[in-house]
Amino acid sequence: MSLNKLTISVHFGKKSNYVFLQNFLKSFLICNTYPNIEIILTETSGDKDIRKWLKNLNFNNNFVNFEGTKTSIKKNKNTKTKLKLIFPKKIIKGREVPYMKCYINTAYAIDNQNNYFVFLAEDCQFFIRGDVISLLINSLKKIGNDNNHINFCHWTDYRYKKYNNRIEKVININKKLSLFKTSEIKGDIFSLTSRKIYKIVGRIRNPRSWIPNTLSEKLYRGDCIRHLNQKFKTNNIKRLYPSIAPVVSFDNDYHEYFKNIIKRETLKNPDYVLCKIISEKEYYKKFKKSKIKLTSAEKIYNMNDWYKLFKIKLFFDNKLKILKK
Repeated sequence: MSLNKLTISVHFGKKSNYVFLQNFLKSFLICNTYPNIEIILTETSGDKDIRKWLKNLNFNNNFVNFEGTKTSIKKNKNTKTKLKLIFPKKIIKGREVPYMKCYINTAYAIDNQNNYFVFLAEDCQFFIRGDVISLLINSLKKIGNDNNHINFCHWTDYRYKKYNNRIEKVININKKLSLFKTSEIKGDIFSLTSRKIYKIVGRIRNPRSWIPNTLSEKLYRGDCIRHLNQKFKTNNIKRLYPSIAPVVSFDNDYHEYFKNIIKRETLKNPDYVLCKIISEKEYYKKFKKSKIKLTSAEKIYNMNDWYKLFKIKLFFDNKLKILKK
């Protein structure tokens, strides 16, 4: 029996973030064992060097870093991952509108309704070697594809503690997985979602024209998100966080810190990825309370040597914020 296809859509629009994109792709190839995946990568900066690098990537061969260094990383033998590149001819400076336009174009693309979709940013990383994707897809099938969606990522404490992300109840799925149902219904572009749902809710409106490099960029992104939320609420599509997810996000406030680590360590070891990669078994052993309490990104960062300095930096940055008030 063939497994349902999962489409992972990634938007890339800022050249300096190639460091994250490189880290993301390497970690995916190392970790993923789900056979049927298509990655759609939309590059909207128009940078010739980035596009040339991406065109030359071949997941059947050893991964080559942007700098040209060859790694020992290949996709797992039993997987058939396809990489589809979208290079728009019209380049728009600014990230917010292309970001949402990329999501809309790929989320609402014609596809078999038995398939699944998730949108990701490049500033996250796969960190569990194994088939967590099957675990999440099977749990969606169990609770109902037509009215549920499950987040695909471990986020920082800040996101989990936001009032609109508060947890209503914990649903036990099996020995490996539980799901944390949020009390507030929202559309979440970073959730594993059945293609059926996009058919049910209908297409959200496209980003309208905007003035580059102004606050209105974010307003137009917000307009799309609000429309998505409205549609998910109307159709009572429930939102859940999983006790185990394949991906961890990187805190926006510390992007430069993370990028510098990746650059420095990749010079020493072309195979380097930022977050330590562990097996499913190691995850359950490390995070024993994950089924009753959400595992934050900070707890995953803590498995890495660089987190000690990160905590010190975080401490002083917070002190500085307090003094400035």
